[in-house]
Amino acid sequence: MKHADKPTFQPIRSHRLKMDEDRGEIDDCDLQTEEGYDIEEEDARDDFDDPDELGAPRPFELYPEGLFKVIAGPTSMDDISVPVGDWIQVAARTRQPNGQGYGLLIEHVSADGELRETVIESRRLEEGPRRVVGDLVDKGYNLYQRKDASKDLILALSRWKVDRWVLVSVRRGWLNERTYICSDGKALGDDAKYTGPDDGGVDQVRGTLETWRETIGSQAIGNPLIVLGLSAAFASVLIEPLEQENAGLHFIGMSGTGKTTIMQVFASVHGSPKSVRSWHTTGAALQVTALASNSMAMCLDELGMVQAKVAQTMAYALLNGCGKSRSSFNVQTADTRVWKLVVISNGEV
Repeated sequence: MKHADKPTFQPIRSHRLKMDEDRGEIDDCDLQTEEGYDIEEEDARDDFDDPDELGAPRPFELYPEGLFKVIAGPTSMDDISVPVGDWIQVAARTRQPNGQGYGLLIEHVSADGELRETVIESRRLEEGPRRVVGDLVDKGYNLYQRKDASKDLILALSRWKVDRWVLVSVRRGWLNERTYICSDGKALGDDAKYTGPDDGGVDQVRGTLETWRETIGSQAIGNPLIVLGLSAAFASVLIEPLEQENAGLHFIGMSGTGKTTIMQVFASVHGSPKSVRSWHTTGAALQVTALASNSMAMCLDELGMVQAKVAQTMAYALLNGCGKSRSSFNVQTADTRVWKLVVISNGEV
């Protein structure tokens, strides 16, 4: 989304600012002494109280040009607006499905004009501005070079009034009985956002449901093996809400019989054929893939590429991935390090 697509506001009023032309910065000393105004006096008038309405809290105001801090004068005509940074707002308050990890969903414009989102936990706001502002700057946010601009930004964000709530999760799959996060991070059900690692899930989603039905679904008719595999892939979504155990399905065939191709067909249910992984990997890497495949089908190619004992250990870990927390669909006790899935595998053995 480009800068032009941002929400529009009332035209900004003129700002009486004392500028240092050499540095392009506000001279705080001149601003504090100009006409006797005190930059710390935010409540100089009775009509300067913070109204009970959504949006930027007093003494801050948001315009397309950016976020400003208003220094109250004797009358509203005498107010001075000091720039804090580029356009930014709190889009929603956030929390994890287990009722912990409260925070804020921040929307801001980057230096290249893109609208970006960042989730910041509330506890980090209490740690001071350095890390939070640093993360925003790393994502392209332009903070005005003025003394106390960082503190002003944190103050504005922490007091921002918003009535929208968003669930956040570091893993895909089911968040609760109503909400499911797909492989591309999109949420079905409640307002939710995926905040886990960027492992290419978005790039793996292509096409439409109609196209899939025409090119893949229709070809499964009369082919029992494809019907079986596709059924297992679709069933993976139901394991967690139905409180069932993880499951596995293995296809055996000689080289050149189309085993890899059929695995790509199964993988297309949740993403791209490129999401098929090899058994020839480490246990740690396999666990990362399993976590990313929570409540989905995990497709593994060429079982024969690993030793029998190693394969046995890996298969046991995958199918026992929920440990002591298995059969628990209670989001209050759900562990983000466990997974529910169907493993679909192939090999010559």
